[in-house]
Amino acid sequence: MDKRTLLYSIGSFLCIIVVLILLIGQNNSDEEEQMLAYLEQKYDQDFVLGEVETYDLGFAAGELIEAQATPVFDDKLSFVVTRELGSSTYEDTYESKVVNTTLAEKLLPTVKEMSEDAQFYVQSSYDGELHKRFTKLSLNKVKPSVVVGIPVKIPFNNENYTERILNFLNELETKKFDHYTVRIDFTDRNKANNLDKYMKLSQKDLTQTEKEKQEFSEVKRQYDETIVEKFTFKSNEIEFINEPDFIRNLFSQKGK
Repeated sequence: MDKRTLLYSIGSFLCIIVVLILLIGQNNSDEEEQMLAYLEQKYDQDFVLGEVETYDLGFAAGELIEAQATPVFDDKLSFVVTRELGSSTYEDTYESKVVNTTLAEKLLPTVKEMSEDAQFYVQSSYDGELHKRFTKLSLNKVKPSVVVGIPVKIPFNNENYTERILNFLNELETKKFDHYTVRIDFTDRNKANNLDKYMKLSQKDLTQTEKEKQEFSEVKRQYDETIVEKFTFKSNEIEFINEPDFIRNLFSQKGK
């Protein structure tokens, strides 16, 4: 191959690369416009969209087109919008993000009464209908799951937390939720950094791509290894009793 032919081949290859980049950019631009149009029509609000990415769901499961979106009026309410490749239907987590954030704000003071160092996140489902501006939230239609991490010194005596857990559950009872689940993880204080990483990531709505970038599975594994004891209560399985022995009995049932 002479020099002229080589240069021509290289030039042709570079042109193809440039065209592909432009096509991908155009597709992403079109996708962004469609995502924003979907969100603005559904919620009657303005949003800022992050990078649109395609996530491979695995063999025979297809691909997911996803992006993080944020309402202009509150950058703390970042959520995820998606559609499956080949489908024209979008889905998003905005409503659940608003519900979870609202509940977290309401529960924060009581969580901190259990321990000033406690961190937590809320995940919930909501069976009601929310106004586009989320001005009305019916708590009796909310099914929250609250996970609290409390760093403790080892050796650890759970009796020190009996009354505080009771107060926390009693606070949840007053909200009249449809039903709720509470898990309290007592974690090794010497590994508090693992607690901090896991809780901060769990408080966010992350795309699948971002979860991989943040190595969420590994962060969770490291967090799980710091847990020295767990307390779990499910209101749809056990009737709440406002007595310290109720909490002690639940602690005593661990492993059964």
